[in-house]
Amino acid sequence: AQEPLDLLVIGAGPHALSLLTRLIDDEPDLMSEAERIHLMQRARARSHAEVRHHLLKRFDLKSKVRVGTGSSASNSIHNSTLVIDTHGRWMAQWAADFEAFGIEFLRSHEYLHPDPYDFQSLTVWAKMRNRGSELKQMNCVDRRDCHRVGFKGPFVTPGSRLFLDFCADLVARYGLEQIVRKGTVEEIQILPPQPCSGEGPHSVKAGKGSDPQPETGKNDQMSLTQRHLLEVVLSDGRRFIARWV
Repeated sequence: AQEPLDLLVIGAGPHALSLLTRLIDDEPDLMSEAERIHLMQRARARSHAEVRHHLLKRFDLKSKVRVGTGSSASNSIHNSTLVIDTHGRWMAQWAADFEAFGIEFLRSHEYLHPDPYDFQSLTVWAKMRNRGSELKQMNCVDRRDCHRVGFKGPFVTPGSRLFLDFCADLVARYGLEQIVRKGTVEEIQILPPQPCSGEGPHSVKAGKGSDPQPETGKNDQMSLTQRHLLEVVLSDGRRFIARWV
């Protein structure tokens, strides 16, 4: 029988990249947009030197331990996680759209990007590579109107080529090149619950600081939900089973 994947991600765009790098990084930024704005207004953001240091870091997944299993995170990410994308490459659809529509600069500002460590990462990365000229001021935005609704910047948008190169660097630093497979998802099916070994209706429920423990009982809705697996069907007939999609 096919061993279920821990995670199957549909689409190799910036949202998938943001998710996977946050699962790998030792110090991921999990703040909301409101929390980031609050941090910026109080001038408590990390220094550019700290961000530069982290941007030079490469993640050796083989040295990381997967919590609760004793197996390596390399096995978790590379063998138990898969990204399915129609083009089979990271950011391919975004690159095609940029070219097709002649998009030179993004609509979103410089702090909106997939890097998991710090919202300033794209800005610092551009300056490290002497590409600060590819960060453009939003001269057509009425800043007074923005201030009235609570947005105080940044009013800088990155070039599309800069953004794609930054994402490619993220893919390389976090070792995510090899987990993308070319394919188009056609259907996602919820598989029937699989009974565990032993007598009676068993389910698997994770406990704090320990491996998942079996529990009994028909009324535990969370436990019953966790027993379901998902089957992802591609247009070419391939099928993948995963715990999370």
